[in-house]
Amino acid sequence: MEIILPQEAHDAKKFLDCAEKVDYDEFSAKMFIFCNAHSDVDVFELMGNDRLSQLIYGWEVCHLPTREPESLKDPALRHIVQVLAHHSLQMWFSQEWNTCTEGLKHLLLYSLTKAVPAFFQIPDLAKIDWAYILQFQAKPWKIAYLQQLFLSLKLNKHHAIEHTVPVAAGEDIAFLMQEGLCLILLRLMQLFNAGNFEAVKQLSLRMLAAWLKAHENAPFESFKQDQKSITLVAHLYLLTIFVRDENRGYVIDNLMYNIRFYVQSMQEASVSQDINFTPARLIAQICVRLQLGKNGFFEQIGFKKFKLNLVTSFAVMLEAYSSYVLGNLLMELQGLNEHDFLEHLPQFKVLMYRYVEERENSESFLLEELKKMENQRNSHFQPQVVELNLNYQQQICKGNRASNIGNYKNCDDDEKPLPEADEEQDRQIDPVFQNVPNNEEVLTFVYKLLAERNFSGWKFAKIALLLKIIGQQLNAIEIWRYHPGLTIDFMLNLEQKMSANYADLAKVFSDHGFMEAEFWLTAFYLHPMTLNYNEVRRCSRIKKKRQEEDNWPPAAASHGVKYELLSSTIDVDEIVTITNHNAPVADYDPIYKSLQALRLPRSMIKDLLTVVFQPRNKRYSWALDWHTLHERCHALLKSQDLKNKFVALNMAEAGDHLEFLQIDYAKYRDRPQLDYGTIEEGYENAANLPEPEEEPEPAPVVDEEDVKSTQQKKRRPARRKFWDEVFSEDEEEAASSDSEPYYTGNGRRTRIRAAAMVANAMLSDMDRSMRGGRRSSSRASSETSDPQPDHDAQPVTKVESPQPPSPKESAASDEKRTIGDLMEARTKFSNETGGFKAFADIWSFEKEELQNVASEGNNLMECSSMLSKFKNLKNLKMTAAAKEPVQPDPPPLARIVRTGSETESVNSDTSTMATLDFNEDTCDDSPGCCSPPNRVSRSWSRCPWKLNR
Repeated sequence: MEIILPQEAHDAKKFLDCAEKVDYDEFSAKMFIFCNAHSDVDVFELMGNDRLSQLIYGWEVCHLPTREPESLKDPALRHIVQVLAHHSLQMWFSQEWNTCTEGLKHLLLYSLTKAVPAFFQIPDLAKIDWAYILQFQAKPWKIAYLQQLFLSLKLNKHHAIEHTVPVAAGEDIAFLMQEGLCLILLRLMQLFNAGNFEAVKQLSLRMLAAWLKAHENAPFESFKQDQKSITLVAHLYLLTIFVRDENRGYVIDNLMYNIRFYVQSMQEASVSQDINFTPARLIAQICVRLQLGKNGFFEQIGFKKFKLNLVTSFAVMLEAYSSYVLGNLLMELQGLNEHDFLEHLPQFKVLMYRYVEERENSESFLLEELKKMENQRNSHFQPQVVELNLNYQQQICKGNRASNIGNYKNCDDDEKPLPEADEEQDRQIDPVFQNVPNNEEVLTFVYKLLAERNFSGWKFAKIALLLKIIGQQLNAIEIWRYHPGLTIDFMLNLEQKMSANYADLAKVFSDHGFMEAEFWLTAFYLHPMTLNYNEVRRCSRIKKKRQEEDNWPPAAASHGVKYELLSSTIDVDEIVTITNHNAPVADYDPIYKSLQALRLPRSMIKDLLTVVFQPRNKRYSWALDWHTLHERCHALLKSQDLKNKFVALNMAEAGDHLEFLQIDYAKYRDRPQLDYGTIEEGYENAANLPEPEEEPEPAPVVDEEDVKSTQQKKRRPARRKFWDEVFSEDEEEAASSDSEPYYTGNGRRTRIRAAAMVANAMLSDMDRSMRGGRRSSSRASSETSDPQPDHDAQPVTKVESPQPPSPKESAASDEKRTIGDLMEARTKFSNETGGFKAFADIWSFEKEELQNVASEGNNLMECSSMLSKFKNLKNLKMTAAAKEPVQPDPPPLARIVRTGSETESVNSDTSTMATLDFNEDTCDDSPGCCSPPNRVSRSWSRCPWKLNR
């Protein structure tokens, strides 16, 4: 095993040191290292005679037949012999052996034959049956068993991954015992290099079945030493599946999942002897016999101890396959819940470290191959190379999951690219690093592991990790802002930690001038220090130079920048309009299109555009003139108090938001619970009613003096210095908040908020523009003005009294407004639901209006259910009164006049209109049909009874 897949045979420095001690020619030693370690894959097979000559020279230098047995104990000589034996066997069984000259072949075989006695004194070489191998001479593949296998390849070919594997025959077991696992591994490797993948699949399955049959009843200790060799044979079968699979890796993922599943199920229950094995079941049964867990089999190849030079197809594809297996193990751990993942955190760190090494090796080889292919295309001379049947770029990208969805899930499946935009489909995908758990310790470990490496292939992974880390830090800052014991120093510490990550992002985007400048400016604002300040100045010089070279127009003046929020070195005029909410997507187009050149996913581009400006104050922007921006940056660098003031303003803003949460629950202790969640009776029949016509929106009455005073308050204050603006920012915000008497959004007035709650509960489709409707804030104007009533609103039916009112009462009614006139003057809320009409705003009554309501009979509007109940009650009373005997002196029939207490009850009763239906006409002659409480509520509408729904 050590000779076939050695650990130290490819150590170039050790070979040169040992060659110097055994009088090996220096130029020949370096030439030997160059040919076997640094050759191109498509040229290595064409160097058969040269490699054979170098091996013959090496065996002549060693002089093994003439050396004393004691001299073989020299470590330098032992190492040279092991390296020569490894490359001799690789050359002997390779495809290019047939292209070498016969004389050189016989010289190498003669050297090996003479060196056999010395091989038995070296432990690793003594394990090989040299007498059996030397019988092949110049034709190592001329064996009857192999010739029969090659002839039946097409007959035994299977396209499905789950097919029946025949039971091992006697000739299979005999061939396994005669050749040994080491020689079988050598044959499989050379078949793979020759491109005969079907032969590798069938031979490996036969040898797996033969080994399992041969050790069916043997104890574990008898075949424990075969663990590495037999698992490598199984991985060679999976390697052929990996090579033939498509880019997304559906087949290999499915096969690896089946192996894990069968291993776990076979460990829990014994397998019958007559089971039909498939490739996955066969490999799983071998893992059970070797006492390997469901991940132990894959860790054998992931943590392999041998190393191969990337000069053959097998070595290159084994690196890509190892990277793929490690990525599969990592993604399986990342799919666990947080508690289980933290239990496997040490294993995750080991796997990640190994994965980074394997992936970097394969991607470095890929970059060199791409450069070589580009040079070959640009060369005037047609190079003589071998036509390979493998696309290394495709296979390595698949192994590193650059084009693999990983476990049948794409990281950006929620954002399907447009069919006509073919370039959108070519996006970078790295599921291993994009799915790293959002744990601070894990993210920090993975990023530090990549930050220590200068390989350019980790750029995408660094961006994905830094976005996750910055997102966590932004959330932490937002959470700590509302902590009552927060100090400025604590917040400064959080921002300084985040500044380092912004600086790392700027370094990643060093070839993208706009993003680099923005990230450096944000890093400087978070942590004003000299290093970041110098980087900002460097970006300004680069920007100025590019403007002069490209003849850009001069930057817009500072007053022309909208809120001084965003900036761009691409197109300032378009980027500074980012706050235009009428077209928010188009504002991002210049930056968005420039970032698409990096082939980043759309979700990652959006995250970059979000974090690049978010923690920075709006006064620091590249859209400003550099003189102004430089003055502000220099002031921030020299003044720690200025930075503390920015942090204090940020903390104060969070404190201001909390003012709305300070609720005095004592105000509502004696108030009944409101029930706005009920549904009107008969609502289920409203679906069949015709759609009502839309009602025109009443034009609000606007006072010109109020408008002028409001505009004067909103007028922009006089221009001041930058420091004065910063230190008085909280006073400006307080003054601007007091300039508006009513807040049309989330208002602070209790009546308006109560009206919004009722409107949202009763009318889910109510027009947003009508939701904030209310009358003017001036009480005098509302009382003196005579607004036109809404003709579409349901009118109030007036019921004539049994007797005409007295002249005194008529005079009083002329001075006071009736309840019907008061209701018609209210603002109407529209309702687009079929079967319903507009209803009046009954939550904005003033106390004086309710006290001046004229007593005009019983003209109150009530819901249909309550009205019917009180009508029945009245009829019962009249029936009972008719049956009673006539009193001697009955009082004259006259109109009942309300007393003072009754008038108060009417006034307070108006607040109960929140639960009445204004779509019904009411007529009732009984006064005081409702008995509301005497207390009058100004802010909340109350209902002293519960409706029966």
